[in-house]
Amino acid sequence: MKYTKAVEMRFRRLTTKELDILEKDFISFLASNTITAGDWEKLKVEENEQAEDLINMFSDIVLETSLKKVHFVEHCSKSELMFFKCNPKEIILIGLRSKNSEIDLSEMDLGQLKTEMTASFSTQKKYSKNREEEVFDMLNQGCSISDGKLFEALMNMKNV
Repeated sequence: MKYTKAVEMRFRRLTTKELDILEKDFISFLASNTITAGDWEKLKVEENEQAEDLINMFSDIVLETSLKKVHFVEHCSKSELMFFKCNPKEIILIGLRSKNSEIDLSEMDLGQLKTEMTASFSTQKKYSKNREEEVFDMLNQGCSISDGKLFEALMNMKNV
């Protein structure tokens, strides 16, 4: 049985429910590390720390793979909308801000945003750390994954 001590986790440990859903993938992960079902049962009882490290390693692999597939995230509040495009080397932000406290931007469709928009801004920057770690941090800070349709629409409006 091959075992290497895991490095510090980059993301988070999968929940029990997530691990249950990914059971077949976890078994394949163990097999790729030459850990049989018998070895796994023995590890859980006799060498729990190693078993925990393997779960942590698997969690990081799953989350990193998932985060690589995220291309757009957004953060919406009543007075500000921020749309991000997560490119491989840089992230692009297009934002809308309302100075009118009576307007709730998060409840508007694109047509309404065009007429009610009081300020727009955009910028881009290189990632300050690993791309997937930055996307993970953004999701933990309240952003949500999006399909990018609003980002693209706003980008097209900006270029007109």
